[in-house]
Amino acid sequence: MTHDTHAQVPASPLVPALAIPYELTSKIFLLCLPRYGRVRPTGETAPLLLAQICSHWRAVALSIPQLWTSIFLHFDRRVQYDGISSLFGVDSYPLPNTTVALVDLWFTRAAGFPLSITVTSLDSSLVLPHGLITAILAKSSQWGRLELLISKHDFQAFSHVAGPFPMLQSIAMEVVDYTSPLPWNRDLYLGAPNLHALRLGRALWREFPGQSDILSSSATAVEFWPEGSVTAEFFRPLNRFPNLRHLKIDTFFFRSTLTLIPAPRLETLIVSYRTWLLDHLQIPTLRHLDVSIHSEDHRWIISFVTRSACVLTDLRLRVTSASSRLSDCLAAVPTVINLALSCSEEQYALLHSAELLPRLQTLHLTSPASAAVYPAFLALLQARPSVRSAELRVISTATDNLPSPRDDVLAGVAALREDGMVIKLSHTYHRDRHEYEDAEEYDIFDPQNRLPHVFAPFEPRF
Repeated sequence: MTHDTHAQVPASPLVPALAIPYELTSKIFLLCLPRYGRVRPTGETAPLLLAQICSHWRAVALSIPQLWTSIFLHFDRRVQYDGISSLFGVDSYPLPNTTVALVDLWFTRAAGFPLSITVTSLDSSLVLPHGLITAILAKSSQWGRLELLISKHDFQAFSHVAGPFPMLQSIAMEVVDYTSPLPWNRDLYLGAPNLHALRLGRALWREFPGQSDILSSSATAVEFWPEGSVTAEFFRPLNRFPNLRHLKIDTFFFRSTLTLIPAPRLETLIVSYRTWLLDHLQIPTLRHLDVSIHSEDHRWIISFVTRSACVLTDLRLRVTSASSRLSDCLAAVPTVINLALSCSEEQYALLHSAELLPRLQTLHLTSPASAAVYPAFLALLQARPSVRSAELRVISTATDNLPSPRDDVLAGVAALREDGMVIKLSHTYHRDRHEYEDAEEYDIFDPQNRLPHVFAPFEPRF
């Protein structure tokens, strides 16, 4: 890469920021992007924000292809194109053609680097801008991550694109208005030798059993939508992924009297619903478990961990009801190093004892807004000084109910930071999901939840 544009715009000696070497400025710009990609083209965030500061920064931004390798497009009738209104003004329905022009320019700036493309539209009656899909298909050889949550009408075009797809590492696709049959493009799987993560929505999984020739030896992470009853053949469709290590199960299946079912040798298991599925499994190799706790669901977790004799290091729990047995559940997994817990602040006191999760180093908490949440968080960290990294995300149901930490809480947090603990505090209005969804791997099918990094095709930026 040449840096002619940098040389043509001399830095002003009166502005220290403009005297920073090009290589360092480039690195700073890249760190302004979301950690796992999915860049929204809005003038309020990088890279467009950086390009608007001054002519020097614009020249630097345009000379860095990696700044333009990711784009996240969301369509609805309220805001026709996420971010476009701030650049071109709000246009009435139908969607403006400026969308396609911007995407073409965006991809041109990315040069030949792998592209991360996310397109979502939950309104099945809303047709994507004319030419947008054509622009996306034209870059199929550069697809690195392709995520689609669109209507069947728009999805049809992807059933005809031919491979190979040498850069494609991750697919997440679903149609919002399912009617059978759905178009199925074998090349998306057979022509992607580097495919790492395959995430198909419920509608596409219904078509999957009929594709008997689909086999991916490279895929290690899969999202699975089984239906019907639990039988010995429950995981049979996953035999097509011999190197499967990370599995997310979204299902509406029914329980049976079957005791244990053969399961893959997994390292990661995410069960979105029906936690009792764990009562049918034995996975000694498991390291990362992500489940919800409803009422007495803790017993399934305890029996599964005991039976499997697995050494869990990462645990994510979503506590949907007050449970006095949460401590029993945590006591069953003493090897956990990283804990993510979604619960109310009343549950924090359970973690004060160093005998519970004695190896705990990283803690992520998500809780509803309340006056007590920040003091409870501080008290927990003061009781567990061995924790090296902690995050609290407070979610409010109304913009005027977002609490701010008291001065004494901020002082306590500052003291812990001085001792070396990394602490992050954030608060979010529950409708503004886009403010935090890129902190970890984004779940296109369920934006309010996170995915572990093993489902990300690219390494985090920092």
